[in-house]
Amino acid sequence: MANEEFRGETGAERRRYPRIPIKLQVSYKCIEKGIISKPEAYLAEDLGAGGLAMRSSRCLDLGQMLMLSLFLPPADAEGTDKDLNVFTEEECVTVGILSRVAWSTSFREGGYLIGLQFLDLDRDDRRRLKDFLTNFQLDEPDSSLYT
Repeated sequence: MANEEFRGETGAERRRYPRIPIKLQVSYKCIEKGIISKPEAYLAEDLGAGGLAMRSSRCLDLGQMLMLSLFLPPADAEGTDKDLNVFTEEECVTVGILSRVAWSTSFREGGYLIGLQFLDLDRDDRRRLKDFLTNFQLDEPDSSLYT
């Protein structure tokens, strides 16, 4: 897929944590001027301890604040496949993360790839995410898995 436009700041040299390609259900709500939008569901394309990239049918502004929900598969499914969107939301553990749009790329075919930076999550959700990533051996800063 060819890029039509690139906006924002990204790159492995700016990442503290590695990311790997992984299909994972996510949804988000935009937060703007105290108003929270309806949730929109998409798929993550990659995931790391500090952020993710997801496909979106609409462009999001750089710096846009989002309340992101990650749907992590059951513990016994981790590490079995990188396409984890086969699980229903009810089967998954939901992790809520305050995020911001760090970059956006549009595709000629339509749609966008959006990079999100994780800003804040509570202690329990941080542990859930760390445990999930540890099972994929991704929770190591300065790993060779940068993308």
